[in-house]
Amino acid sequence: MNTPSINHFIEIYWEGPFTVEEVKDKKDEAVDYGLYQIYGNHEVHGPQSLLYIGMANEQTFSRRFASHKNWLVFESQEASIYLGYFGNGQMKTPGGKGWHNQIKYAEEMLIYYCSPPYNSKSLFSHPDISGLVLMNYGFKFRLPFTLNTFANDLYDEMVIPFDKVEYLNTKLKVKKEGNWKKFGSTLRD
Repeated sequence: MNTPSINHFIEIYWEGPFTVEEVKDKKDEAVDYGLYQIYGNHEVHGPQSLLYIGMANEQTFSRRFASHKNWLVFESQEASIYLGYFGNGQMKTPGGKGWHNQIKYAEEMLIYYCSPPYNSKSLFSHPDISGLVLMNYGFKFRLPFTLNTFANDLYDEMVIPFDKVEYLNTKLKVKKEGNWKKFGSTLRD
């Protein structure tokens, strides 16, 4: 197995908690872009649960939160919001392919690993990029300090080779009867 290497490094500096009203004031066109986390009460996960992770990419946090007002008003407690700025606290204005890739990969990775219940995309697939490391600094609340794609990078090398599949089928004498399928077979077999 190959040793994983760091090809991409993303740093996010988190601030908060903020109320929805305070986020409405985050409309500085020069700096108020990045990721955000919404915490609140969830019937299964309990109080102060991570409910949603999103991004303010080409619009400020203030504009982005206008699209959340329809569901946030129905929460049983006021939401706590944390804002994530890129670049180790040096607020960066979005622009260019590098910015778009960075924010997209960071959002995908956080959603995949944290699985907030109100997110619907990126829950079942990790970012398709090799050697990505994401660092969370500041008031990150319940987010992990670091995330990476190293396990995903090594997965392809861990897939069972075809000759081993045949060996296991023979050795284990797996039969194709009823609902049981031969090891390595598809549903159509």
